[in-house]
Amino acid sequence: MIVPETVFWEVTSKCNFNCVHCYQGEKKGGTTRLSKETALSFVDMLHDGGIKTLLFMGGEPMVYPYLYDLVKKSGKYGYGLHAGVLTNGSLLTQSTVEKLKTSGVSAVQIGLDGIGLDYTRIRGFDFGSIHKSIRILKESKILVQAKFTVNGMNLNAFEGVWEYCKENKILLSTSLVLEIGNADRGVLPSPDDYFSLFLKMFEINENAKLDRKSFVLPDFSIGEYLTDGEPKTGCVAGRGICGITADNKFVPCIYLSGMDVKKVFGVEAPEFDDDFLNTFNHHPLFVLFREEASERFGCPIRSRLNGNEDPFGVNKFAEWVK
Repeated sequence: MIVPETVFWEVTSKCNFNCVHCYQGEKKGGTTRLSKETALSFVDMLHDGGIKTLLFMGGEPMVYPYLYDLVKKSGKYGYGLHAGVLTNGSLLTQSTVEKLKTSGVSAVQIGLDGIGLDYTRIRGFDFGSIHKSIRILKESKILVQAKFTVNGMNLNAFEGVWEYCKENKILLSTSLVLEIGNADRGVLPSPDDYFSLFLKMFEINENAKLDRKSFVLPDFSIGEYLTDGEPKTGCVAGRGICGITADNKFVPCIYLSGMDVKKVFGVEAPEFDDDFLNTFNHHPLFVLFREEASERFGCPIRSRLNGNEDPFGVNKFAEWVK
């Protein structure tokens, strides 16, 4: 029986932003909300099933009225799970940060897709306010992480984000936008541009390791190819991670929340319930994800959207770099 380490949980689809790369698209802004009792029962199920990390997200999780209750039950002062909050940061104030801290949050991750005007172009919000939120988190001694989503509008913004994170001692993770939701409106970079940026990221990451200040690359397999000459790590969705969507679907990858799963994968996403481990191990959608990830490197969703081959995956990178 495979037990995933981490669950990405959309506690709401409501959000006060409309980012150019948002995978939810038209689903964003909905009113779906779990009751407090149901949400807390989900925490019980996840803990009893052996989950180690819960990452509360949205939409914007800070608008969910019972977020602090979920963090308190799952985090440092409850079951002792790693309870993280993935937020745009706009609603983090001295008061809300204090509530997160006293609830026992392990870490807060803020989307950081640029600095200054680069940030505003993508998220439509003042970067200065986000910087203030980060300072409040740091002063409260809460572990701060940042997430940089590569898209066609911020290809030249990465180095500024990296320098900002290094200066402020923030762990940086990166990913490549998926062409779903808002990102279906022409913000996907070309493979050439993405691969060029990846090489720059890889070089920065290699140099940063000298003083143990590194970040997470957007594709493990390309990094392994550059280091060892061959990829080893496929997509971990449906193996080490999974997700619960705002409409209570249980999925191998939370990005499936933004798409018609039946149309793309030929099978409906199941409901989340107390039998989730059996679903994780045996449901056709999860089995399919694991099979496709083991047969080829790259993103199973992106592969399905592009004729069964990821145009941004390591195989295409190997052709490009030669």
